[in-house]
Amino acid sequence: MLNLTKMIKRIKINFLFTLFALLASVAYAKEITVGFGHHKHPYVMLDEYIQGDEGHEDHNGIEYSIIRQAFLLMGEELIAKSIAPKNLKRAIKKFRRVDAVSGVKKSNDKYFYSDPILEIENIAISKTSQEIKLDSISNLAPFQISSRRGSYTTLGRGFNRLYHPKKGSHKTRHTQYDRDLDQHIDFWKPGSEVVMITNRLSFEHYRNLLSESYHTSEEVTLSPIFPSSSRYYIAFRSRELRNEFNEALATLKFEGTYKRIFRHYSYDSPISKYHKPNFNKVEELTLTTK
Repeated sequence: MLNLTKMIKRIKINFLFTLFALLASVAYAKEITVGFGHHKHPYVMLDEYIQGDEGHEDHNGIEYSIIRQAFLLMGEELIAKSIAPKNLKRAIKKFRRVDAVSGVKKSNDKYFYSDPILEIENIAISKTSQEIKLDSISNLAPFQISSRRGSYTTLGRGFNRLYHPKKGSHKTRHTQYDRDLDQHIDFWKPGSEVVMITNRLSFEHYRNLLSESYHTSEEVTLSPIFPSSSRYYIAFRSRELRNEFNEALATLKFEGTYKRIFRHYSYDSPISKYHKPNFNKVEELTLTTK
């Protein structure tokens, strides 16, 4: 009986030590400020055009959630800063309080790049009523094309030759957008015949988001004509922080959290019902762009 009492006492002491250690790690968690490119649903949703049900208010997109979960494993606190995608690299160069920027391509510079956090397959989307048949990038030449600003750098040499904003042979047929929402609004406008370059997750997300303002149930044709997927990384100031993040990211993938995050935001997931368009805000915007 005495040995049992001692064992229980020892277990209690060990539990208290563990609890204090956990509380201390939370209390002294370092704040890490990460710049995110805004207006690119469902990867980053740090704007007013989407709203989460109770208990889902902090679910701010795939990219955000991956990094947040990794930081929790690292014992760090994520501070998100919303930045125009084209200004991400400029932000980490100019502002010392920005510790990292997410969703960028690798470059030969002084920053330390993580393992890929996202690998996105771009596709060409047209309205089926147009009867457009696309088997290769060269088939795009006769049509008006829309894409996210800067995406021409990730879509292969064939696309670059046609649609580079300065040197492309068909640059006048190419419209680039700073906000995905504007691009998708223009695609769904009545009479629009644009071929849109995007990815399936983003397309279905905005299709739902704009469903009360436009006829988004119209049949479309998806054409996977691009040779490779686009990989995106986090650029860190600190090599040590980059290494810690890579370890945490590998753990998320190993234990299945990484895949669960994608399923959570998937357009065909029952969980996605918890993320609803803020139609008042969407309507305000569509009225100004019609």
